[in-house]
Amino acid sequence: MLTRLADTLGDAPADTTRGDYQYVERSTWYRDVIGPPGPTGWPERVRADQLWRTDDAADGRQVSVHVDSGSCIPDGGDSSWTGQTGDRFDQPPPRQPAALRTYLLIAAGPGETRLQDIVGGIAMLYERHAPTRPVRAAVLRLLAAQPGLLAQTDVTDRVQRPGMDVILPHTDRSGVPRREILTIDEHSGVLLAAHSTITGPIPPQDPRLGPDTTDVIVADAASYRLYVDSRRTPDTHTPAAGCQHPTLRPGAGQRLAAVIGESAHADPRPPGGSPQPDQGVDPAAPGRHGPRTPSAGTRRRRALR
Repeated sequence: MLTRLADTLGDAPADTTRGDYQYVERSTWYRDVIGPPGPTGWPERVRADQLWRTDDAADGRQVSVHVDSGSCIPDGGDSSWTGQTGDRFDQPPPRQPAALRTYLLIAAGPGETRLQDIVGGIAMLYERHAPTRPVRAAVLRLLAAQPGLLAQTDVTDRVQRPGMDVILPHTDRSGVPRREILTIDEHSGVLLAAHSTITGPIPPQDPRLGPDTTDVIVADAASYRLYVDSRRTPDTHTPAAGCQHPTLRPGAGQRLAAVIGESAHADPRPPGGSPQPDQGVDPAAPGRHGPRTPSAGTRRRRALR
């Protein structure tokens, strides 16, 4: 499935736009873990990040805002951006699967070679680059060659863009059963979203980590990254930045604010303290519902080939 998509990739904005800068826009839903959790856990926040950067990472701009119902609040101001000296991840990504695998593992740190590190590296790739068709094809071929991955078609992300989920079931180092999920556009191969679900009970954790450790694990699983845009632009002022962006401007009928209302949900643990087991793969985080959840009759899950 992924190999076939890699062979027939359609255009994405990164292929058809021109300019000296790559532009990457991301929205992240997360739990604001400050102080002890309340009755429904920690409050949910949404941050929108925009990054403009040259291919060599020598020049750029970064703007972040927090979005709430009817409001847009700058977060950290408007700052120049340059890549870190010696950080290979800021350099252009390889176009061959084997070289790309090595490149993606940079994000995980020295000695990390697990499949979940590769999946995490793909998510990071879309936070720092606007991948063109050859790179997207290499990502798909790399994923197709990995054992244990599953695919599920007929899904949507939180803003109802259709795609397919690439799913990695695994148990993390804390003993928590999870699924790491990448939602990919089935035409262009662009990454639409990345998130994780908890699929079973959380085992007892080391008490030295504190009384809220289980709550922190659940909060971490509620994180959801939406990759809104990736393209080339002529300068660091196109498109509009921060709260001047049409979809972020206060009172502009913000799409993200509407999704906040739909996704807000109580702590996803049933009585007894364990998270709800994953009931299939939902486009949203565990215990919450995305804009559209296909019925069991329309979902198709299969091993990747």
